[in-house]
Amino acid sequence: NTRKKEFMVAAKEKKKKSVRFNWIRKSISTKVAAALFIAIFIVFSATGFFIHMYTKALLVENVETDLSTKSDAIAAQVNSMFKEEATIVRQMVTNQEFGKFLNTTDSRDEALENDYYDGVLQSLDEIVETDDSIAMAWVASNKSNFLIGSNNVLSDPSFDITSRPWYEAAIAEEDVYFTEPYMDEVFGKIILSAMKPIKVNGDTVGIVAIDIFLDQLPELMQSYKMGESGYSFLISSDGTVLYHPDETLILEEQLQSMSGELGNIGNKMIAGETGLQLAQIGDSLEYIGYSPVHTTGWSIGTALPEDEALSELGTFTIMMVLFFSIACLILVVVVVVLLKRMLKDLPQIMKVMKDLELGNLRETNLQAKSDDEIGQLVSSTNTMNETLRELVMKIKNVSETVTSK
Repeated sequence: NTRKKEFMVAAKEKKKKSVRFNWIRKSISTKVAAALFIAIFIVFSATGFFIHMYTKALLVENVETDLSTKSDAIAAQVNSMFKEEATIVRQMVTNQEFGKFLNTTDSRDEALENDYYDGVLQSLDEIVETDDSIAMAWVASNKSNFLIGSNNVLSDPSFDITSRPWYEAAIAEEDVYFTEPYMDEVFGKIILSAMKPIKVNGDTVGIVAIDIFLDQLPELMQSYKMGESGYSFLISSDGTVLYHPDETLILEEQLQSMSGELGNIGNKMIAGETGLQLAQIGDSLEYIGYSPVHTTGWSIGTALPEDEALSELGTFTIMMVLFFSIACLILVVVVVVLLKRMLKDLPQIMKVMKDLELGNLRETNLQAKSDDEIGQLVSSTNTMNETLRELVMKIKNVSETVTSK
């Protein structure tokens, strides 16, 4: 009984499905339209997929080019800015008064009394006046352990040049040495120093330097717009964040110490590499391009969220699906209309066939309106009907003759 019930249920379901699709099976035009719709859907889907992937690749390429170009451009501007400051320091080294002053001053106490002091101080003041970004110009004695700067600055007696964090690196550097940026207690701003050893007769007698305000950096970093939510950032040679839209990171974080892919990018940046990659930053994916600032050993980064970078792709995809859907519908409708027009003689042929099935051999005269297969079928139906009528009449006549005998 259970098997019988299951069989009956299955039979009912099969019958329902048969009835459900019966309207498709009964119409040639509907069958062709359904087949055409499936074919068009497959072709359009495959075409749309490849167009989508190709468009996405183009957008990604444009984003990469844009970010790389902008990071290179910002790096070039920062590099140019510090090249000018480096040139000032090189010119200071060529000033013979600086060398003579440092070479002839034996102690801090004698510095202000030295014959070259007034000339040195005037030169330092003039250097500061030539450039608003220079906080102070100064010279430091290597052998007498003192420092004098513009605006009559004189170091404390406790000043020890050899204990300064930049001393060893500056002495070892043949060209201009740039210190890491730091918050200056006197000016209350972030500055860095550009310095170079000064030699007399081959012996290093001291260091000449300028302290540089970094006030221009934010404006320079923001000079290139990266979409609506894109941004740029700057790190020093040791990875310390020097500029970032999130001010809490400035001078507080080292990029390579951050977790995830950002730390990996930080390592590449302090290594002086140029590149671009898609990285997970917090809850979002961002394209990050980076370029080195060769003068200082710093590195510039530019970032743009993937959602914004590919926002046009979503609009393009929606429009493409809409257009493809409309095109698909138009094609199907046109094909159905044409098929119905081409197959409009079939109902008459079917009526004649039904009459023949029932034994009704009435005279018919279907009009063939074309020479194609449908037209030929109309002609054949007329011929068949006429032949059957003649055959039946012959049989009838023979039968009557036999009966009369």
